[in-house]
Amino acid sequence: IRKAFEVEIGVRVLFEQPTIAELATAVEKALAGGQKVRTPALQRRPRSAAPDAEDLLAQLDCLSQGDAQSLLRRVLDGKHTP
Repeated sequence: IRKAFEVEIGVRVLFEQPTIAELATAVEKALAGGQKVRTPALQRRPRSAAPDAEDLLAQLDCLSQGDAQSLLRRVLDGKHTP
């Protein structure tokens, strides 16, 4: 759905709207609501490649304010879990 229609819908919708007709309605609502596909916050690297601080900072500079806040929230939430 993401590739074909360039729209972002949650995985939950696939289970809550199990027929093609219901999925089509969900896609139409997402398109009307402007739920465009978001680019990943950070580009994934192969595990064998060591992270480069300059590349990481360059990627962080390209984040929108909302994406940066979301990423920070996820990082901080991860530090509070036992």
